[in-house]
Amino acid sequence: MGLFLVFSEYVNKDGFPQVKQAHFDYLSGLQEKGVVVAAGPLADMSAAVYLLNANSMEEATAAAAGDPIHIHNVRKFWVKEWKVVRLWTFTSHNLP
Repeated sequence: MGLFLVFSEYVNKDGFPQVKQAHFDYLSGLQEKGVVVAAGPLADMSAAVYLLNANSMEEATAAAAGDPIHIHNVRKFWVKEWKVVRLWTFTSHNLP
């Protein structure tokens, strides 16, 4: 298993309302399977990043490609493997 960052940049913000619920449902489904570790928009709302737990770059890329927000060309994405050298445990109540 490895960790992969998905960078998801808007190309058509006007299309977001139509795919918003499907996008959230898709990520929730991946989270329930242990694939999505964290997700959220950048502070300037120009893009989002999510962290995936996957067996390979191909598996991570396929998971990102299956997101309705990418299928419907609302955002473009790219995936990078993240070589974590130190990881601290935190919970959502630690987040702002």
